[in-house]
Amino acid sequence: MLEFLVQRALISVVTLCVISMIVFTGVRMIPGDPARVMAGTDADAAGLEAVREKYGLKDPIPLQYLRWAALAVQGDLGESIRTREAVVRTVATKLPITIELAALSLIVAVGIAIPAGVLAAVRRNTIWDVVTSGASLCGVSIPNSCSSRCGSAGCPPRGSCRSGRARSRISSAC
Repeated sequence: MLEFLVQRALISVVTLCVISMIVFTGVRMIPGDPARVMAGTDADAAGLEAVREKYGLKDPIPLQYLRWAALAVQGDLGESIRTREAVVRTVATKLPITIELAALSLIVAVGIAIPAGVLAAVRRNTIWDVVTSGASLCGVSIPNSCSSRCGSAGCPPRGSCRSGRARSRISSAC
């Protein structure tokens, strides 16, 4: 049993490393200059160079990744470009809400799924079986982005989209 747990832990560490490399590289491949985003659109060449130097953006991507990974392991996830606040602090303030929402959604899902499954099993090959199986298939098939954004009105909350065009695309997808 201990050998199995150690093996799973090692596989998890390798998986996390590979995924972090893929995400880090993917973010770095996005067109645009991260220094321009951090310094602002009205920054001069000297300001851009200072930002590149401060954050090591001149270094090769593998070296940037290793530096980021070493800091992340120590608990330093950096600072948000948008809010200029420590990412760890942002995560710490949002985590309790996220855990509460996840727990509540799990309770609701289990509260619906278990009775529906029992009903489908007891009333096998009846309309109840077909309806509960169909409803569960639809629930699993709907993308999370639609089920989480689309409320009872069939659209995302006001202000969640930056433009009306994006809002109409999301609403029509749901």
